[in-house]
Amino acid sequence: MSTLFLTCMLITTFCYGKTREYIPSSYELQLEIADLKHQIRTFEVDMQLMEEKIDAQKTPVFIECKELQSRMQMQENTIDKLSSEIKNLKKDIEQLLEHLNKMNTQLIAHEKGLQNVSELKNTIADLLKKIHPSTTKTRVKSYKVRAGDSLEKIARLHHVSVEELKANNKLIKDTIFPGQELKIPHDTE
Repeated sequence: MSTLFLTCMLITTFCYGKTREYIPSSYELQLEIADLKHQIRTFEVDMQLMEEKIDAQKTPVFIECKELQSRMQMQENTIDKLSSEIKNLKKDIEQLLEHLNKMNTQLIAHEKGLQNVSELKNTIADLLKKIHPSTTKTRVKSYKVRAGDSLEKIARLHHVSVEELKANNKLIKDTIFPGQELKIPHDTE
């Protein structure tokens, strides 16, 4: 009905807007009306296509937004889990560092204790020598350490104990190196 009204308005405007000299024939008016109807249908089809495009675009965008929100939520959950795990790891590392510091302190104390024991052994050996000066091993000879030597090997070779070697050379540990001069006690007889 709106199409018919629009058509009548266009015909009236067309007919009365022209000069009075020319009055179109009914055939020309029918052609004009047909052209106008065609333009109106084309316009309606274009409008319908535009509405369909708009509707088609609304749905995927909405779906994409929901999908993106879901992905973002999953990422946030993952970040929260990782953050929690990092906090737990940090606590574990702090506990391990504290334990390591305690162990280091105990190790230092143990090393000092071993050093004290070694010094006590040397002192006792010196005291024993002073108490029993009549031992047969009173003289010393010099020995130059070679590659592959160890205190045990040298002690066996010269028929002395490792402790005697360490005491005569004031060694705390069993470590020796090539080129080092060692004093080895030997029999005077």
